[in-house]
Amino acid sequence: MKKAMLITGIIGFWALTANAQSVVTGSKYSATETPTAQLRNRPGKPRLGSGPVTTPLPVILDYSPLFGLPGATSVTINGTGFGATQSSSSVYGYAIASNVETVWPDVMSWSDTQIIVCVPSTMPLGEIYLFVEVNQQDSLGWHPFTVGIPPLLFGSSPQSGLPGTLLTISGKNFGQTQGNSYVSVLSSVTRTWTTWTPTSWSDTEIVVTVPNNMPLGLVWLYVTVNKLASIGVFSFTVGTPATVTGSSPQFGDPGTVLTIYGKGFGSSASGSQVSVLSSVTHTWTIWTPTSWSDTEIVVTVPSSMPLGAVWLNVTVNKLASIGVVPFTVGTPATVTGSSPQSGDPGTVVTIYGKGFGSSSGGSDVSVLSSVTSTWSTWTPTSWSDTEIVVTVPSNTPLGAVWLNVTVNKLNSIGVVPFTVGTPPTVANYSPGLGPAGTVVRISGKGFGTIQGNGFVALVSTANSWVTLTPVSWSDTQIVATVPSQTANGYYYLSVTVGGLQSIGVYPFQVQ
Repeated sequence: MKKAMLITGIIGFWALTANAQSVVTGSKYSATETPTAQLRNRPGKPRLGSGPVTTPLPVILDYSPLFGLPGATSVTINGTGFGATQSSSSVYGYAIASNVETVWPDVMSWSDTQIIVCVPSTMPLGEIYLFVEVNQQDSLGWHPFTVGIPPLLFGSSPQSGLPGTLLTISGKNFGQTQGNSYVSVLSSVTRTWTTWTPTSWSDTEIVVTVPNNMPLGLVWLYVTVNKLASIGVFSFTVGTPATVTGSSPQFGDPGTVLTIYGKGFGSSASGSQVSVLSSVTHTWTIWTPTSWSDTEIVVTVPSSMPLGAVWLNVTVNKLASIGVVPFTVGTPATVTGSSPQSGDPGTVVTIYGKGFGSSSGGSDVSVLSSVTSTWSTWTPTSWSDTEIVVTVPSNTPLGAVWLNVTVNKLNSIGVVPFTVGTPPTVANYSPGLGPAGTVVRISGKGFGTIQGNGFVALVSTANSWVTLTPVSWSDTQIVATVPSQTANGYYYLSVTVGGLQSIGVYPFQVQ
């Protein structure tokens, strides 16, 4: 089956919102290319949705990698409804440009939630869409995969500029020379593709000039090499947009008077506007200004705004502002600290602050782990407007976490760290400064009787680490030498044992 639902969706979505489609798929066409597709049935197979569905449809959630060479790349497809075994099910790659559908027969493993399959050695280079067919029903959604090694975009500079601006695109796999490669640009204003002429081309950098006839507005940049579209979506604003640098206050109930700071707003609001994206409704609204100048705009939070985070944007001459400035509609709780600052699972922790409310009804304590990068909820044993008591769950992995209190669906203000486990403690050290090669004596506790996987480091203000060489190590004292190649500057001394970093800030100057 030639994916009737897919093609109808792609063509319709491409026609209506070309910019959004390109962001999702990375698909692009030069000024002389157009997407083509024909609907054809696979003999003996019903088209998706053509009959009653008796089992849940398979769903692809994600996959990795996003690209790879034929015959040499294994693709892991994650999702649901694939079935416990492969049986008569299959993975397909569909090329919309050639209207060819190919079975990927080399399945390495198959489960209900994950499939690992190898890209067939016969697959031609180019963009395809992945599908899983189970019980003659195709998976929902269309998921692009690039057969081959496409160019990768890392960024561009500057982020905006008038026609005539020189724009540098950074990345890799562009090729040493341009050859038949090109830079194509999708305009959000005209919804059309144009090619921009390069003035220089290398494997990692391309310089192009913004054409004089480009309309002002947002565009998306792509590089095509050997007919493979680049991976990575980077925008550029043709024109000189306003810049939003901040706002005051940072939160407030509906009716709050809010001042937005920046530059390039213009002397009056004529033709300009303040638009706001709500994280709750995912919709844009216009907030009416009460005063407007080139560097300050004053607006009132509308009475109809739902509580929650919003993002402020100023549009001048149809150009959206640069800079993301959040504002919280409502009055969130404030977390000021916690006691103790560390403890093993089972430790009772008191969180201090204000605005928690008299009871936990509808509120919770959520915790972000630096180890798993996931959120979990800790159950409170007592709750008041200024104090919450929680117990560290027994299954919490050792490491740093960040405590957050949510009240009326509003996240608290303030970042409060807590270390799950018992980290080492630095009591003092000497000397406090010295040249590279200096021997430092560190006193404290919890270092362990032997070094094991522990280490001592100097952390620079730029967050770069220099590891010291231990001369001796005991549970209460470490003697270590500053490496000879250490650059002069200010550092912070840190001891890490069992993956837990010492608590406290200890300055050391290499000079």
